[in-house]
Amino acid sequence: MTDANGQQITPGWYPDPAGGGGQRWWDGIGWTEHVAPGVPAAPAPAAPLADPPAAGPAPYRGYATQWTRVPVGTKSDTVWVWLIVFIPLIGIFGLFFWDVQGYLRESMANPYGSSLSMMLDPWYLSMMVIGWVSYGLLVWFSYLDYAALGRLGFQRRFHWAWAFLWSAVYVVGRSVFVRRQSGNRGSGPLWAVIAVNVAAFLIALIWMIWFFAQVYEAVRGMPMTSY
Repeated sequence: MTDANGQQITPGWYPDPAGGGGQRWWDGIGWTEHVAPGVPAAPAPAAPLADPPAAGPAPYRGYATQWTRVPVGTKSDTVWVWLIVFIPLIGIFGLFFWDVQGYLRESMANPYGSSLSMMLDPWYLSMMVIGWVSYGLLVWFSYLDYAALGRLGFQRRFHWAWAFLWSAVYVVGRSVFVRRQSGNRGSGPLWAVIAVNVAAFLIALIWMIWFFAQVYEAVRGMPMTSY
């Protein structure tokens, strides 16, 4: 005889299945001939407790059970992430080496070919090449950093392909994933990329002001043409 959970009933006094209100002895295999009225029945064996449900990724349970921590002291910074942070400054500083005055003089001398002259300017072409090469290096360095974090033991990593959108997107997402697994460490690249982008914006703004000042000076120095 088994209980509702399929467990074998232990020997003891149980209500007589033949009726009459008495108790009959169950020897663990079958009913015996021993009958005793008024004997309290032995308690039925308790059903085994069900195994607790596995702690899976519940959407409202938070991240405590979803992020595996890396050992304390695990390195999270790589040379690749720092190259990703600072490479964009190469193109910004390159603007100050462009011979703007020479370009403006040539443009004033040949106004109809000013756009073509800028496209053929050696420094302008160099800046275009540097820009595309820097973009390719940023994506490549993001992949190398992604692989390096895996070797360091970070099971969850921000995907390197986000670098195609913008280098700061990858660095910010990477920092969030690293901090979740390293105990709020590894935020250096995050603050560095914010500082670099603010600096790049200010440098570009200063260059634009300087450029328009050069344009103004060039226009003001042009001889007046009488008609």
